[in-house]
Amino acid sequence: MSMKEIVSKLDEEAGKCIRCGFCEAVCPTLQAKDYSLYYGARGRVILANELLGLLKRKSNGIELNVGNAFYSCLECSLCHEICPADVNAGNVSNIAKQLIVANENIFETSQIVPAAKVLSNTIMKYKNPLGLRREIAEWSKELKFDQNSDTVLLTGHMYQIMAYTQGLIEFFQKTGRYGVLFLKISEKVPGIVRFSKYFVDRNLKKRLDACIKNVSILLKNAGVEFSYFGDEPYPGTLLYEFGYIQEFVEYATQVREWLKDKNIRRIIAIDPHTYHILGSIYKEYIQFDFEVVHYLDFLSELEFRESEDTITYHEPCIFTRKKEYNLPREILGSIANVKYPVNSGKNSVCCGGPVESIFPEISERVSSKRYRELRNTGARKIITACPVCFLNLHRQKEVLDISEFLVDNLAWEKANFEQGYPVYLI
Repeated sequence: MSMKEIVSKLDEEAGKCIRCGFCEAVCPTLQAKDYSLYYGARGRVILANELLGLLKRKSNGIELNVGNAFYSCLECSLCHEICPADVNAGNVSNIAKQLIVANENIFETSQIVPAAKVLSNTIMKYKNPLGLRREIAEWSKELKFDQNSDTVLLTGHMYQIMAYTQGLIEFFQKTGRYGVLFLKISEKVPGIVRFSKYFVDRNLKKRLDACIKNVSILLKNAGVEFSYFGDEPYPGTLLYEFGYIQEFVEYATQVREWLKDKNIRRIIAIDPHTYHILGSIYKEYIQFDFEVVHYLDFLSELEFRESEDTITYHEPCIFTRKKEYNLPREILGSIANVKYPVNSGKNSVCCGGPVESIFPEISERVSSKRYRELRNTGARKIITACPVCFLNLHRQKEVLDISEFLVDNLAWEKANFEQGYPVYLI
């Protein structure tokens, strides 16, 4: 996409704003930053229009500080649901980041947050945000797959890297300026990020690896044959979310060629972000003819025992406002009594996870508020269907990944555990 096209897209989206402020009533980050204007949906649109004006005047040495505003956006699109002018401030932030990356040199100081640079460089070099290729496949040890199948399980690396991300964030918070120094060095030497393997939360890693194994168990019980390859590429989600569009297109093309080399026709995704990026975003930028399905799509014939638990389901933003994927609600509703929080469905509130690695204080405030909403339902268990949501909400043992809950409630007498015994922590 050319610079002219990016500017045109941003102009079209931000130009619709009538500055009514309705979006400020629902923006999670505005509340989390004590109503500081430019950390909210309307403030971001105002900044975007200001940035566009400067770019159209071909200004140089721009002093406008816009990076934190746009990179702190969760892109949850809740603002879009309430906007009378049909403005999606999440899209505004995403396009604005593309402009920031493409025009980095015209700003007096770089507006790209350091973590975005580091993770993007690492993805391009190692095909994983933290450079952890061997660790990504550890969940699959001793499991058998049909390597001749044209259906492949792509984990997206999301479940696996969460345990490392958590450790790194804690390291940065404890070390202060030394953490900042670590990021600056990592910008020049991406390989340093691979030291994140020493910060891993081993108990969390064991549990999240088990979630992927649970997915494999469920698919096998549903009679699905699929392949899995330990060298699976990361789908490049963060490149897109951080505004590195040129790199994203290059990277997505490499992923496509990897799939072609494996003779793949259909992709099974296991998390919302990978499902969305492969199923929708890739097609906007490259030719991508593969069928993309979510693993829950295959479970309609499985038998589950009725649970006596009262549960609540935290809906990922992608499933409610981008992909409109309601199958998790249907499956959970057929097994247990589900109570939904006051903000649910199209009005479901983000967990705060998308900005945890760069704005952990904002993420913490957003997730704490959402956790309280879920607890206020009185449900015994909180179910998530996204590893990012799980990481941000798992303050107590009552928070479960949907794969844990489903394996726990499989009809045992009819279950086939050739992929290993069910693994879940409750």
